[in-house]
Amino acid sequence: KTPSNFTVFHYSIHWCGNAAPYPKMDAAHQLKYADYYQLTATPAAKEDASKVFGLLHGLSQMGNLLVLIGLIINFIFCWKTAANQKEIERN
Repeated sequence: KTPSNFTVFHYSIHWCGNAAPYPKMDAAHQLKYADYYQLTATPAAKEDASKVFGLLHGLSQMGNLLVLIGLIINFIFCWKTAANQKEIERN
């Protein structure tokens, strides 16, 4: 069976929101917390990394939110379909 458009849409949102920015986000996170990772970074580089990390983290969370909303909509749709099917079987 081929995946539905709904499934393809959710995987696309997941990839755009999480998988795509992850390498850059990881590098920015390490630079932001350079002392913890025992890296050498200037305060300006840490500040720039902090801004980039914040932007990418926000993008990632937006993708997570869209996927969560989609899953809730899918759950409601499946619930209504199952409830309608039971109603049809009763009559």
